[in-house]
Amino acid sequence: MLQYTNLPDNELLSLIKRDDGLAFKQLYQRFWQEVYTTAFQKTRSDDTAREITQNIFIALWNNRKIQQIDNLPAYLNRCTRNAIISFIRSLLVKEEYAKTIRQSAVLSVADADRTLLWKELLWSIEEVLKLLPSKTQEVFRKSRFEQKTVREIARELNLSEKAVEYHITQSLRLLRTHLSDVVLLGLFADFL
Repeated sequence: MLQYTNLPDNELLSLIKRDDGLAFKQLYQRFWQEVYTTAFQKTRSDDTAREITQNIFIALWNNRKIQQIDNLPAYLNRCTRNAIISFIRSLLVKEEYAKTIRQSAVLSVADADRTLLWKELLWSIEEVLKLLPSKTQEVFRKSRFEQKTVREIARELNLSEKAVEYHITQSLRLLRTHLSDVVLLGLFADFL
């Protein structure tokens, strides 16, 4: 019966290439602690260190027939280093993604708040406009909602430009009075 514990690494690797599971088990027992310790020191995570160790030995077994390994400790050290780099890189990507998601969520909330404020403002304006005579309402809507000039409104409604200016002034005066808290905040001063 073959004594695996006394065999050098290169002989165990030769046996592994011939699908010898006991040779693989011996290599695993020799080197898993070293791989795990290095991974744990760099990641500070038991689960991550165990996963890295497991993945390295699974890859060693799965690629046993195609890999040419001359120095197993150096090979395992390189694999461990690469796995740690990949782990850190994936953490950075995840962190950046989470940061982007958080920023997006904040912007979405801000957009939702802004939309709600606009809806509330428009509703308030409509409620105040109902207090005005119909002609004044119409002039205001054409001026502020349709973005028409005083001249265009005057022509369209068959009014003098002074009359249009009067209606706009009356509308703005009433709106400023009723919506003074909004205007004082300066949120919608450009609109009014």
